[in-house]
Amino acid sequence: MSGEGGNRKYRDTVFCSYFNEPKRLLSLCNAILGTNYEDESKLNINTLEGIFFDDQKNDISCTIENHFLVLLEHQSTVNENMPFRCLSYVAELLNKLVTDKQKIYRRSLIKFPTPRFFVLYNGEEHEPLERVMKLSEAFGGNDSDLELVVTALNINQGLSQPLLEKKCKYLNDYSILVGKVKKEEYLRD
Repeated sequence: MSGEGGNRKYRDTVFCSYFNEPKRLLSLCNAILGTNYEDESKLNINTLEGIFFDDQKNDISCTIENHFLVLLEHQSTVNENMPFRCLSYVAELLNKLVTDKQKIYRRSLIKFPTPRFFVLYNGEEHEPLERVMKLSEAFGGNDSDLELVVTALNINQGLSQPLLEKKCKYLNDYSILVGKVKKEEYLRD
């Protein structure tokens, strides 16, 4: 797998496989949400499969105790369209949570877990430790009745990223692995 395209696919596959395990995913969610959930049975992985062109899906999504709906995307290139993509994903996920579709026409409010959106970035471009991307930027930054906020976190090794250093051992291990792969590729080129 040479070249950046193969590298991105490899990182994405490893990320999704590694964090598809409940213990690791719960640790990651606790780190990014600032929570302390311990019961893995309260974590429900609900990653979407093929919602666009039968091959594109979100990387990882889950609900935690019906309190949070967390969408995690792994990126090795900066993608300013992540708020729009997350909007597409969350609409599908929320729709799946409503098993009785007649409820949307009733007077009583349907309660959902609070959605939170994160991008974990480990590419080559210089990016800050944390960056906020907003859907309203697609509307020229104008006020809108529709907003979605995605927090992008740079997880590259060598940065003073508290998420890696103190909060999530599994994410740190993943970041170390990716750093070693990138170094090996650099030495081959």
